[in-house]
Amino acid sequence: MNISKRSLNIIVISIYVITLLCGAGALISNDTIEFVRKILMFTLPTLMNASMLIDQKGNFSKIKDYKGYLILIILNLTWYIVTIIFGINIGGQSLTGFINFTNIILLVFFITHVNIDEENKKKIINAFIYSALICSVYGILQYIFKFDLNTFSNDKYPGINGRVPSTFFLPTLYDKYACIMFALVSYLTLKEDKLLYKILYVIIGINIVLTFSRGGFIALIIVVLVHIIRTIMLKKWTNLILPLLLVIISFLIPGFAYLFQNTANYVYEKLHIPTNLRMSLVEEVSDDSVSTDPEDDMSISFRNYYKGIGKQIIKEYPVLGIGLNNYSYIYNNQNVTLYIEDTSVLEENLPYMYPHSGFVQMGAETGYVGLVLILVYLIYVCYDYIRYSDNKFKYFPLLILVLFFLGNYTESLIQNKQYMYIFIIFYGLFSNRYELKKKK
Repeated sequence: MNISKRSLNIIVISIYVITLLCGAGALISNDTIEFVRKILMFTLPTLMNASMLIDQKGNFSKIKDYKGYLILIILNLTWYIVTIIFGINIGGQSLTGFINFTNIILLVFFITHVNIDEENKKKIINAFIYSALICSVYGILQYIFKFDLNTFSNDKYPGINGRVPSTFFLPTLYDKYACIMFALVSYLTLKEDKLLYKILYVIIGINIVLTFSRGGFIALIIVVLVHIIRTIMLKKWTNLILPLLLVIISFLIPGFAYLFQNTANYVYEKLHIPTNLRMSLVEEVSDDSVSTDPEDDMSISFRNYYKGIGKQIIKEYPVLGIGLNNYSYIYNNQNVTLYIEDTSVLEENLPYMYPHSGFVQMGAETGYVGLVLILVYLIYVCYDYIRYSDNKFKYFPLLILVLFFLGNYTESLIQNKQYMYIFIIFYGLFSNRYELKKKK
């Protein structure tokens, strides 16, 4: 499938604009700027898809060769329409949701299948690299000069200035983006001996630490472990200095020990590790508001509350859900009691938010069927690439997919347009089939 210079330029520009300028409330915020951001988040993905569709003019017959993808695309889009028709409410959010997910579904297909050669792939990778460099430098400056930080969890991690969101709305969105960028520079340090990549490895890793996010820290550890294993396998011994340097710097950051302990305790609880086998780096502090015990963690309690409501919706609407993007409708109106029979999951006078899980939110909106369809589609992209590739880094898309799934366990990433479009371009690029077609 063809791709024009115009389409490549739109992709590169979109990476910079979406990453640096489209975080709701980030950098500068007022009604006019927020309106412009919403317009950009709508137009840029639409332009990318429209441009690549135009590139296939006179070549549409080749699209029929990708039957597996076409079947999954048709099933996903058809199911979205069905859930909207039979959902609890049809409104503006239904149309915007359908356009958003149509863009996501099509963008995966186009980025994966258009003929992106090594030179153009490098241009797109550079856009990710330089935008991530700007984000990470900005994040460190944010932390040092204490501006636009999220300070709600300062008591949990004694000594911190706050949590870094950089150019994203929340630290818990920024850390998920930073993790896939960290995976990128880890991959590039193994491919090329460039000082820029090594510097980025350290400063992006530091940025993830400065979000003070459990989910981001767990993802960071996973990528570091993969990086160490691959370094040993490829015998690039000097690269082992990078994770060591990152660990040393991290422990020099005030509050990091509490992040480490809090995360460890969270993992211990989830895996039911016996108490006598648990490691403790910090002692409980005298302030009762500070605890490393996950049972005392209010953020987890609230997340469980929000997630519980979403799970109840899935229980009562298991097949069709409440309709694509209708979680926005019940959140904005706080009216879920009108649509569920068992209201025991609600607490009196306690407003609810989105479920902080992309899986739960997608299941609530489109039922189990819709959730399975989009996950199968994304998994199929990875599977189809791996089974035909002989590249020694062919499992890199699988690592990205694992990070995506891990992130969706604690955040609604599927529904977050800023993160999702960056992820889709990134995931599609490293699952691109151009090199595979050349070898055939």
